[in-house]
Amino acid sequence: MQSPPSRRIHLVPFGRYTRYVLLAYLRQVVLILLVLWFVALTIDLWPQIDSVTQACTTGTTRCVVRFCFLRTPRLIGPLVPFVTYLGVFVTELMHTYSGERTLFWNSGRSPAQSLMPAILIGMCLGPMDVALDAWLGPSSMAVQMQEKIGRDGQRLDRTRESTVNWIALPDGLLSTHVIQAGRPILTRLEFFRFAGPGRLVEIVHAARAEQIGSSDVWRVRMGRKWQSPDGITSLSMDDALHGNAMTPFTDMDLRLTLDPLWLSVIGMEVQYVPFPVVMSLAGREQRGYDRAPYRTQLHMIIAETVLPGTMAVLAAALSITLLAYTNKAVVVGSILFVGYLAHSAIRACGLLGENGDLPPVLAAWFVPLAAIAIAILVLYRGERKI
Repeated sequence: MQSPPSRRIHLVPFGRYTRYVLLAYLRQVVLILLVLWFVALTIDLWPQIDSVTQACTTGTTRCVVRFCFLRTPRLIGPLVPFVTYLGVFVTELMHTYSGERTLFWNSGRSPAQSLMPAILIGMCLGPMDVALDAWLGPSSMAVQMQEKIGRDGQRLDRTRESTVNWIALPDGLLSTHVIQAGRPILTRLEFFRFAGPGRLVEIVHAARAEQIGSSDVWRVRMGRKWQSPDGITSLSMDDALHGNAMTPFTDMDLRLTLDPLWLSVIGMEVQYVPFPVVMSLAGREQRGYDRAPYRTQLHMIIAETVLPGTMAVLAAALSITLLAYTNKAVVVGSILFVGYLAHSAIRACGLLGENGDLPPVLAAWFVPLAAIAIAILVLYRGERKI
């Protein structure tokens, strides 16, 4: 008697299991994102509600709702990778609690074969995270700055005189305020020119300076100047700054190697700078500014295309292997701690990269690569136990 042929079993990446688990992931991600968005919006809106309502020209309720939408991209953008991790973790936790995990194991599916939903949700949320941080966040901040609404909109208003900025130039040190009036205008500037280490040879005080064309020459108006080829050796600093040694002038030309594009965004957090400006400042020669924040932001945005996916794969790998049959409190807490540690590491690496303490590429890609490495290690050990 001939035995019936055995049924072929093969991997179906977009099969019923993938669709079922992917929808469960999406439900949890949306729910957690809404909760965290509400909490973050409340914390962000409460201290500045008075300034928002005072700036309203239409109905107060309409203005507040509109302001909430303007703040949303910047509030939820940094949370997307962590929310993805939590959504996948909570879903897998529920599968273990309800007994569905046993059903998955009985189907012959290995832990590595269960990662397709995590990969797909990462492919969905990665572009969304990039859009929030690269485009929607800076665009919404531009509207707030233009309308002078909210704490950040008023603080970063380009038509107002900025706070004092100290700028290190190749041949000296510049202290100035900046106003955007079509083109950057320097006000209340003080320039100290050095001919070598500790050798001060020129001091310029001026009320205003405007760039001449696209050159490095600025027309400086209404100021005083002190200059000595020998340096400030026989004259005290106080006399040079306030005494009769300074010569008044109506206007003069002063060479300052400043980048006008950078001056247009000076004082702005790099997360609020438009993405085309970030790319331009990250790739051009440094002229009075440090490229590290812009290069770090550029690489962080590129890494965000895969960051939610790596966080989802990490959460799935840990949950599937460590919560295979029961939910132990210690294991659950450990998985949550790993997710929070990864979220904190993203922020820490970003700050270290912006300050120049880490190379921009390493700052952006350390967490995604570490997450993938940990997931592979956990899955490898899990496969060996099966």
